[in-house]
Amino acid sequence: MLDLKNEIAKGARRLDKTEWGFDRSKYLNASEAGRCIRAAWFSKRTADNYESNGYARRGHYVERYVADVLSHSNEWRLITHESPDGNILSNRDEELHLSSTLDMVLHGGPPLNGTRPHLHPIEVKSFDPRSNTSRFPKQAHLDQLHLGMALLYGRGGFTVDTGHLLYVNASDFDDIHAFKIDLDLKILDRMASRAKRVLGMKKVDALDREGVKTKECRTCPFKEQCGVDVPDDATTKRANRGSGLHDALVDYNAAKTAAEQADTAKTDASERIKAELRKRGTSEVTIDGYLIKIEEMKGRSTLDRKALTAAGIDPTKFEKTGKPFERLTVAPQ
Repeated sequence: MLDLKNEIAKGARRLDKTEWGFDRSKYLNASEAGRCIRAAWFSKRTADNYESNGYARRGHYVERYVADVLSHSNEWRLITHESPDGNILSNRDEELHLSSTLDMVLHGGPPLNGTRPHLHPIEVKSFDPRSNTSRFPKQAHLDQLHLGMALLYGRGGFTVDTGHLLYVNASDFDDIHAFKIDLDLKILDRMASRAKRVLGMKKVDALDREGVKTKECRTCPFKEQCGVDVPDDATTKRANRGSGLHDALVDYNAAKTAAEQADTAKTDASERIKAELRKRGTSEVTIDGYLIKIEEMKGRSTLDRKALTAAGIDPTKFEKTGKPFERLTVAPQ
């Protein structure tokens, strides 16, 4: 009898077995460089390395989507792992023990006026629609791209000065957050020191449990080997996906993101309006039936608590407590 779910799982496991063409256990790889140093240490000493999962596979397909749409651009040539020159995406430094495999690169075409052609490295990340997008870009992803750019920079014949970090909503591929990242060669020294500790330490005990602070321990495949105590808050309840609470959460995060984007757009438009009024040498104008006016407002009055205390008056005696209120906290775990 056909067990389709099992067949899909078997196929997924086969796809997960990527052939890198070199021994990754001898390098600190860009994808793990910014993550918990203990997780990196364990990964080098575990036969299967990081076990892939559904989230990782989702990311691979989002990456393929980005590559597919970028391949239809007429201004830049896209280099992927399937391209004839796709080997340019994988780079290693034997002395520093660092390696990187970029998702893709945009090639600026042939040299102009004797200048070297530009390469723009790209890293693609998928994100859950419930994610707090105001926290993008994440430091671990910045470290990954910075290291990939620095290692690519060492190859001759190209100019590498900017890269791009893309976050694509897994539920809406049109919702993309793009960040332009400048080249930072200093990361090589910093990560070389980190690689030395990851690869050279005989025991993990001397390495910090960085995942406790970053909350990576919650999903780390090595938490039992590491011996880290991951707190479990018994008062926290996990709602099922597809429930009414889940739907409300999705709507809440979508509205929050829209509000943040609207605030940013409003602030930008406000500054442009002020600049235009100053350029015209006026503080008031009427346009399209709207009165636009800049006024200098008096600052808000507050009590100087230090001065009151110095005068022998205890300000706390005049404080009053307002009515109790509810506060809702919605934060990624």
